[in-house]
Amino acid sequence: REIITLSTLSRDRAVLVDLLTDITRPAEERQELAIYSWQMHGYRRVSERPRRPLDTVHIPGDVKARLIEDIARFLERRDWYAAHGIPWRRGYLLDGAPGTGKSSLIFAMAGHFNKPIYVIQPSMVINDNALHQALNEAGSGFVVIEDADSFSVARERKPAVVVNGVTSGSPYGE
Repeated sequence: REIITLSTLSRDRAVLVDLLTDITRPAEERQELAIYSWQMHGYRRVSERPRRPLDTVHIPGDVKARLIEDIARFLERRDWYAAHGIPWRRGYLLDGAPGTGKSSLIFAMAGHFNKPIYVIQPSMVINDNALHQALNEAGSGFVVIEDADSFSVARERKPAVVVNGVTSGSPYGE
């Protein structure tokens, strides 16, 4: 059993009451999507957004359906990854012109799977170690690297190495 003491400098206890009410409510009942931003040495909760229904995002073809299926399968297989010594993470590269629905899709997917969003801005990451720290400190949610092509560390890296047909840095096969 743990005891946590909360205090505030404000005379208004409503802030603490709202906090306790929110954190004791099951995640499935929450209608907000938590958004965190990397701030050099840790994440800070920057906002909440209402969950966006998947049917409000219009993506050409069957991309949305394939993503939902792949993410659902991935989330169900955490034990498989652990049993095989494979880090439990999955990456997608969304490419397209501004306004084509990339961010909308991310927010809808995070809401659908009830996962928070962790945003990493290239300007907040100064080297590989900082990027590694930002990725490792993200919780079990959707990590969004904004404008990943602007990372200076990415331009300085050597090309990927191919060993036995597997490119380093690529998702692991099953």
